[in-house]
Amino acid sequence: MPTKPNLEAIPLCLVLFVDGIGLGLLFPIFSVLFLNHHIAFLNNGDSDSYRTFLFGLASGIFMICWFFGASIIGDLSDALGRKKSLIICLMGSGLGYGLTAIAIDLHSVSLIIIGRIIAGLTAGSQPVAQAAIVDIAPKNKTAQYLNYVLLAMSLGFMLGPLLGGVLSNPHWLSWFSMSTPLWFASCLSLINIALLWVLYHEAAFPHRALKIDIRRPITLFLDAFRFHAIRSLSIIYLMFQTAWACIYSYLAIFGMKKFQMGVAQTSYMMAIMGLGFAIGMSGLVQTIMKKLSLKNMVALNWLLAALFTAGVIEANNIILMCILLMFAGAALGASYGNIIALFSLQVSEDRQGWIMGITGAIGALAFGVVELTTTDLLSFGYATPIWCGVVIIALAALSLTLWRAKQT
Repeated sequence: MPTKPNLEAIPLCLVLFVDGIGLGLLFPIFSVLFLNHHIAFLNNGDSDSYRTFLFGLASGIFMICWFFGASIIGDLSDALGRKKSLIICLMGSGLGYGLTAIAIDLHSVSLIIIGRIIAGLTAGSQPVAQAAIVDIAPKNKTAQYLNYVLLAMSLGFMLGPLLGGVLSNPHWLSWFSMSTPLWFASCLSLINIALLWVLYHEAAFPHRALKIDIRRPITLFLDAFRFHAIRSLSIIYLMFQTAWACIYSYLAIFGMKKFQMGVAQTSYMMAIMGLGFAIGMSGLVQTIMKKLSLKNMVALNWLLAALFTAGVIEANNIILMCILLMFAGAALGASYGNIIALFSLQVSEDRQGWIMGITGAIGALAFGVVELTTTDLLSFGYATPIWCGVVIIALAALSLTLWRAKQT
């Protein structure tokens, strides 16, 4: 047992914080880089369809690589240990962010794609860091240390867009630009490596031979629909993640098109949604709805998220939109832990790792596919992808109310 578990938890939580930052840091930057004709990143003559294709490719390739890379990181963890595998993740993250920053300065789309591929393949640090935190937690404080996990991820999710807005705004410092947030994230990854090396001391464990199976994430994803106990819930969860991807991935574009927001403004807007998400994950919403069953609580939160998001689309001023966005984020955040808990209840204790792998595979693939394939929806209007998300999440809520399985 570690003698200073709180100290060892710091670099592990920072790993999760860096992961959380990565989810929201780039959407505002990419939406402006690729879709704003007044930004001289692409050629002025490039068509809107080409621009939206590049936006979807740059966003979606990261999640697809995450989908496959997570199992590779898991294999590395078994062979090399958690500490070394986390350092590999952070090295990939630092390199990926650094290459993307250079690509922005050089106006290189191909280098952006390479940077996102590297960052995606090494983004599977979350389950490894979570397992490491459980290892170092005193026996009577495991739940407390898992709360550190949620806090770190929530802060990253909330502060990622905020940092992107501040660090890209030359009004704060004259040398800030759209590449500055990427350099910050790259440096933070490198600092995290040093902290992990010095502060985290991994317990000895039996190393296994390295055996990488790139088919594992596909197998996990298909398992969700092969097993009767979780098949219906997996379909509903896939609907939820598809809806969430439609909303979150296109939110920055929506703000840019409807209210002519720049990188800073769209970043602040997404940070407000991240704040709501963090509030939802804090347990406050669950406390208010504590008399509801787990299933009904999730379904109600999804319906509220659909209503608030519809209000966001129709809002005629930025302040009202941001207020509604925070409520939508809170509803989505409150539902996330509970839907994972519903999955957990469907299987025995010895299959918890398997079921968590399934939920992770569904989420990563849903985001990747949505971002790679749905940019054509923008030709029907900048709010169309978000409207699709509203409809799908409402249908997911209705489906969940009709679902019958082992639950509390």
